Amino acid sequence: MFNYSLAGCFPLPCANNATCTVVDTFDYTCKCPDDLPVGGKNCDQLLVPQNPNVPGGDCKVNPCQNGGYCQHEHHNIHACQCANGYWGRFCEQAHPCISKPGLCNAGKCIALENNLFHCHCSSGFNGALCENQIVGQTIVAKNVCDSNPCRNNGYCRPLVGNKDFQCVCSSNFTGKTCDLSTVCTAEYCGNHGFCQSKPMIGRTCSCDQFYTGKYCEERMSDPCSSHICLNGGSCYSTNYGTAYCLCSTDYTGNNCEAFRTRDCNSYFCINGGLCTMNNNRPVCLCAPDFQGDYCQIFAPVAN
Repeated sequence: MFNYSLAGCFPLPCANNATCTVVDTFDYTCKCPDDLPVGGKNCDQLLVPQNPNVPGGDCKVNPCQNGGYCQHEHHNIHACQCANGYWGRFCEQAHPCISKPGLCNAGKCIALENNLFHCHCSSGFNGALCENQIVGQTIVAKNVCDSNPCRNNGYCRPLVGNKDFQCVCSSNFTGKTCDLSTVCTAEYCGNHGFCQSKPMIGRTCSCDQFYTGKYCEERMSDPCSSHICLNGGSCYSTNYGTAYCLCSTDYTGNNCEAFRTRDCNSYFCINGGLCTMNNNRPVCLCAPDFQGDYCQIFAPVAN
């Protein structure tokens, strides 16, 4: 006899080894597995990783700044691998030796741990920032803007008691020293990307699927060309070169290679059918006049 209290989960609508829970007689919900980037009502749709802090979402619009590399961890989550001297969720933080060009004036900035630094002064200079020039026995204080750190006609303003500076950039330039152009042209990102201009970063390229590189000039191979999905599974690739298999109901695994173990406790035979195991798979023995995987088809036998 068919248990109508379980009808919402008949006949096993949740794909990719998701768990089915009955909501009411004719409805259900699927709990998708955490280790697969799938979603949707039946857990049969590939999810594209989304970054809520970046318009448009995924690693295609690279949220990682200062040359950081966006790396997918699992669905809806990304991580930035930062270049040396940078840190933070989006590599937005920089060591003072990088973020403050000319910090040590007439000296070399030595990066230390915990965001600390030391200025190694050139001969004839001293001070914590090598800001003082020694002339004979006299120490002459140096203006932080004397080295003209602002490029492209930018204007330098001393800050923090002459220990730092700010550049007021001319039109079409940005960055700490006005060294980054903000002018996007149709040719800048080639034929496989589009240019974006960002404050303090300048021009960046957001690449089309399967393209990478500073100017979207490098073609990546389709990961599905070498990723095999078995037993009727379908391969889907993401923008950053990762392939996933979406498996049919009876299989699971990275390549849909593993049979999804089921027994008669989770398999429903209706219309008087009886469930039995055959080669570790549940099958229905149907009553006369019925057929189909679940004995759901009325097919009267002619007398």
